[in-house]
Amino acid sequence: VIYKGSEMKINAAHFYDGPAGMITAVQDLTGVKISHYAEVNFDGLADITDSLGGVWVDVDMYMYDDENFNHIVSLEPGYQELNGEAALFFTRCRHFVDGDYTRMRHQREFVKAIIRQVLDDPDPMKLVNVVDTCANYVITDLSVAEIISLAGEFRGIDVDNDIYTAYAPSFGAYLGEVAYVFVSQYQLDELMEIIDRGDNPAEYMENLEVDYGAATSLPISFEPPSEPDYSYDVDTTETTDTTETTEDTETTEDTGEYPSDTGYAEGGYEGGGETATDGEGGGDYGE
Repeated sequence: VIYKGSEMKINAAHFYDGPAGMITAVQDLTGVKISHYAEVNFDGLADITDSLGGVWVDVDMYMYDDENFNHIVSLEPGYQELNGEAALFFTRCRHFVDGDYTRMRHQREFVKAIIRQVLDDPDPMKLVNVVDTCANYVITDLSVAEIISLAGEFRGIDVDNDIYTAYAPSFGAYLGEVAYVFVSQYQLDELMEIIDRGDNPAEYMENLEVDYGAATSLPISFEPPSEPDYSYDVDTTETTDTTETTEDTETTEDTGEYPSDTGYAEGGYEGGGETATDGEGGGDYGE
């Protein structure tokens, strides 16, 4: 993205200016006026999952990564209930041929699974308890009462068919020795027209051939990193080691102060401490 006159990863907007910077960058990229903001870190995602008693997810493929994870290093395909640590593995694992793109899809699927599970519970007090529990893990300008009211309005929605998700038309490439995900802006504009009409973007995305020449005027190369080797013997035995979730990160302290021109109102939850942005691929934070 172009942010404050410089070309940079969209992650960097968050690094420089926190949530206000990310709001500005996403508004400029998509043309969408953002009225409210919520942020949850990966550790918070695990706690939210456990507060729900686990989340049911259809794992679409066999997943294995013992380089970046210690405790849970694999998942078998199939519809299953994930606890917090398994949820971290499902949403953070990028040990795929296309790296971040599969990980981004898994994150979108997991968010929908959480929404489905919360909204399908017939007990209204369960919703209140969940929101109250999650307040410690979420930074947002919405109050607890506003979140509960909003969730109440969504009760009865068909999550699978009435919530649309898509990723920005984009491709991975290198600028020098740094890996980027470049957006094809005119194709993103076409996608946003579909979304603005309230239509499902799935068909557009399914038939999309990304224009690799539409992203940047700077010299880029398409030499991909070596693909992961899946030829090893797999030991699916779980251990009791502490999960290792460390990646290259950039951190910024949450000060609670946001410029007035971003559309972000102060208030709501004050928790959160530090937030982290992934210092590598960049794609999943640009959705």
